[in-house]
Amino acid sequence: MLWEMLERIMKHLENIKSFEDLRNKYLCLYEQFMKLGDDIVDELNAEYDILYPEWRDKHNETACVKVTETAKESRKRFYTEYGWAGEKYDSNLGITDIAKAIRQFVKDTYPETKWSVRTHKYSGGCSLYVTLMESPYPLYKEFEDLTHEELGKIVSAADYNNRIKYPFSDEDLKKVFEEHEFLREKAYTKEIADMMKAVTDEVDKYRYDDSDGMIDYFSTNFWPTIRIGEWDKKYKQVVKPAKPVRSAAISKSKRSNVSATPITGDKPVIHNNEAQNGIEIIFSQKPSTNVLDELKSHGFRWNNKKKLWYAKQNEERWEVAHKIAS
Repeated sequence: MLWEMLERIMKHLENIKSFEDLRNKYLCLYEQFMKLGDDIVDELNAEYDILYPEWRDKHNETACVKVTETAKESRKRFYTEYGWAGEKYDSNLGITDIAKAIRQFVKDTYPETKWSVRTHKYSGGCSLYVTLMESPYPLYKEFEDLTHEELGKIVSAADYNNRIKYPFSDEDLKKVFEEHEFLREKAYTKEIADMMKAVTDEVDKYRYDDSDGMIDYFSTNFWPTIRIGEWDKKYKQVVKPAKPVRSAAISKSKRSNVSATPITGDKPVIHNNEAQNGIEIIFSQKPSTNVLDELKSHGFRWNNKKKLWYAKQNEERWEVAHKIAS
């Protein structure tokens, strides 16, 4: 195998026509051989180091701008100007090894979630599919929680796809937003967005990509797809059952009033959601305007899917929760 590669090197480099020709042929061979290991690349570099000063000096005899860099300084790892490689990229790592590393990463980093990590090999290369299947977090933001930037993107997408007509009210936009998933996909919750970015960044650490669509040149060790849910199996929010005992920072008297399961009746039910460090309040009927104002003023939000009010735990919010429940 090595001898065959050496013959290819000599064949390509024996008919050099100019200094620029030497550079172009070196880069072309480097691109072909970099996936085959360091030994063959070292042989290519050795031959290039011999030819480079000879052709550089010939070039400098007639060139207006003299080339002063050495062969080692002139080497470029990538063929295109956009080429890059992640910090964990290793030409000896196959797609199966990379998939194994990503599985371990999501398992260690997000133990409360469930992921699917699959590979696909074909004649032109290979692909890696990393899919978030389950987590304790809601997938999309509620309409009331959207930022101005997100609202702008949603309005633009809705208008472009003829889903809304001007003039429209907030209620019109909310209805369109809740009816069309392609609009809701522009407003992932912070937990989901942060998680997907972290996984994408980790996958990229194992990649190299030396592609430029302008010259129709594409080269990478694998093509990644990071997504949420499969086409035939949607993402699920799975929240672990809340436990009746919460943080030791909360007094025993308050802890004794926290319910573990819903009950019937007019009295609101307070849940301690330890999985998300949250407080949840469930009402059997719509609370009064004064109660709603009290909840909102202390940072509680309405979860339409679970039909409850929720907020992150702190001492003040527990006081408010028990005040409302009593």
